[in-house]
Amino acid sequence: MASKKDIRTQLKKSIYNLSKEEYSKKSAEACAQLYEYLLSKSYKNIVIFYSLSDEINSTYFIKKYFNEFSFYLPKIDSIDDKMTIHPLLDLESGLQKGKFSTQEPTEKSCEHWEEIVDCIVVPAIGIDYEGNRLGRGKGYYDKLLSGLKKNLIKIGFIFHLQLFEEIETEKHDIPVDICITEKGTFQMRRK
Repeated sequence: MASKKDIRTQLKKSIYNLSKEEYSKKSAEACAQLYEYLLSKSYKNIVIFYSLSDEINSTYFIKKYFNEFSFYLPKIDSIDDKMTIHPLLDLESGLQKGKFSTQEPTEKSCEHWEEIVDCIVVPAIGIDYEGNRLGRGKGYYDKLLSGLKKNLIKIGFIFHLQLFEEIETEKHDIPVDICITEKGTFQMRRK
């Protein structure tokens, strides 16, 4: 089994090697898969990430379906160094550059977001077929997901090339329930 560091390096390189056309096409296909899944479950209130350049383009999804869903985005609280969830009310004025140069919402955090949202769409460097998620190594999503008060569906949203047979895990890692790529929706198998 490859180490987390090796997988991160390999996958970042693979994503950067996609042409702009491939990146856009695969992202659009994955967004269509995500849209169909959310519709099939009648989910309307979605926690989703605003993508970085080495992630699948979730930003396309947010912009395309802004009027069909209510989106909630994470923000890194620099004082507590933890992730908080905020509503995205306006695409023009509702975002600002955040801690990791990604766009973050400007609205105040939503204290009771778990009672409102239907699912959480999370980024990953890689995901294996058991749902184990390899993140950036900071643990923000693992902390957020481990503190959930109710069982929300956790959806990994990645390129198919980021889907692995097996990823090294640690006891604090929180797996996803579903993985959506440009090639379809995958129910994760648990041991």
